[in-house]
Amino acid sequence: MFTHIELFHIFWNMITLFWFGQILAEYISPKKIIPIYLLGGLAGGIVALLLINFFPGLEAYKGLPLIGASAGVTAIIIADAVLLPEYRINLMFIGEVKLLYVALAVVFLDILSVANYSNVGGNFAHLGGALLGFLLM
Repeated sequence: MFTHIELFHIFWNMITLFWFGQILAEYISPKKIIPIYLLGGLAGGIVALLLINFFPGLEAYKGLPLIGASAGVTAIIIADAVLLPEYRINLMFIGEVKLLYVALAVVFLDILSVANYSNVGGNFAHLGGALLGFLLM
């Protein structure tokens, strides 16, 4: 959760964490954001490891490292959407969108990416973080 291969990967993860963390901090104690992030990252790692080892077609992904903060960030996004589904944010080039739709798009894109065998471990981790964010809220 604290290492990345690419500079822009950590940059966008931290920008997203800042934006969605600010929304969450308005409605819950700011002290709860760090545990949600950490538990989301851990849950994402565990889910990714379990699913990669469970499904027979994913042997190629066994032993690869799980790197990145995305599972923890996804937990924050989903926690925002569960707590405040009607909250509206402005997205560049799109306009005003409810958090519920942002969260659904994040989950949908991760499922779609798994189906395309694109960053399977990372997308399983995102879904694990999403599940934890949902359960915590």
